[in-house]
Amino acid sequence: MKSTEKAKILILQAIDSIKKCDLSKDVILTTQGITEEQLNRYHRELLSMLNEIESGNISSYHQQHTWMGHAIVDGWPLTHPLGEVIATAEDAYESAGK
Repeated sequence: MKSTEKAKILILQAIDSIKKCDLSKDVILTTQGITEEQLNRYHRELLSMLNEIESGNISSYHQQHTWMGHAIVDGWPLTHPLGEVIATAEDAYESAGK
């Protein structure tokens, strides 16, 4: 499987996971200060990454998309599945751009 296809699949999974996340029922995230606004920002960023993959233009990665994984590692519970899905998608996107 090409790295861009893998990244696309992982980004779509991350987008789906964010859509399914209900902060009113996720005490782990809300006690860490994760907000609906933050999840919406991640959702928009993932959509931008997906658009770049689909257009074949992922060269701008380091200028635009390097912050989600850092923010998750710094502020989220390390074992939370949503953070892992988002960070994995971002890593795959970065690898596809190399």
